Amino acid sequence: MKLDPTEAGLALTMERRRLAAAQAELARARGHVSSANRELERFRQLQARGVATTAQVDQASDAADEASEATSLAARQVDLAREQLRMTELTLDKHTLVAPFDGVLAKLDLVVGEYPPGLSAAGAAGSMPQMGGAGAPPTPGGMGGLGALGDGAVQVVDPSEVHVEAVVDETDLRWLRTGQRVRLTVAALGDLVVEGRLRALRPMVEARSDRSRDVTITVDVVGAGRERLWVGMSADVEIVVDSRPTALAVPTSVVLRERGKQYVWVFDGDRLERRTIRVGLANWKWTEVASGLREGERVVRPHPDRPFEEGARAAPRREIQ
Repeated sequence: MKLDPTEAGLALTMERRRLAAAQAELARARGHVSSANRELERFRQLQARGVATTAQVDQASDAADEASEATSLAARQVDLAREQLRMTELTLDKHTLVAPFDGVLAKLDLVVGEYPPGLSAAGAAGSMPQMGGAGAPPTPGGMGGLGALGDGAVQVVDPSEVHVEAVVDETDLRWLRTGQRVRLTVAALGDLVVEGRLRALRPMVEARSDRSRDVTITVDVVGAGRERLWVGMSADVEIVVDSRPTALAVPTSVVLRERGKQYVWVFDGDRLERRTIRVGLANWKWTEVASGLREGERVVRPHPDRPFEEGARAAPRREIQ
């Protein structure tokens, strides 16, 4: 993208003229030095023949010294003019904004005559899962490109290196290691599931509220379907810290807690039985049952408004998916 170079171009023309004038003045000063030195040498020769006085020689010597000092000053002015010209050329070069990577122009909020944030007429200067414990649903993470140029008027993204940034609760850090498998579910693409790998954990805990202390993580998207992802999309992020394909499991929504223990409601014929269980691995959808249940037993999803009672009559309406 190019900015309007008119003002910077005029400034460049003026600096070139200043440099030319300074160089001309230096040339004149050097000519005066040569003339003064010849005059000094002539008076010295005349003094040797007894024609010129010492005062005349001294006067010629002073004139030669003054000419030499004027030449030095003119040379310094040339150096300053040359440096100012170089700075003006750099300013003009910066009127062409170039991203430091190949990408796609994703945002351009500029109109003719307007300067981007951080630039002036004088010159150009240059999301998120939360693993809250067993059964906690993942919060959306944000898709990001490898890089972006600017957060304001101009934004460039590299869609070839899509990653996801998310946050996890500090209490879950003990489970996380770089390289772990990650499942990304993208609702905007019909709950498309894409594989990922945990690349990095930011080495600091951030307090986002009085009760939330989180760490930002970065997940690389590595599985099939990554080409369908757009920068800025959201995704549910599930980090696989362990897996047991043959484990006995129940929906996490049926597991209740009381006084540090977990229990479920089970059908015992046509009546309800409260059963204490010991749980293992868990995510927002499934919870492993290490003991307390047998395969094939039917569990009951609790009613949000009507607490169950031990021994109450009940009949199943539908299966939990």
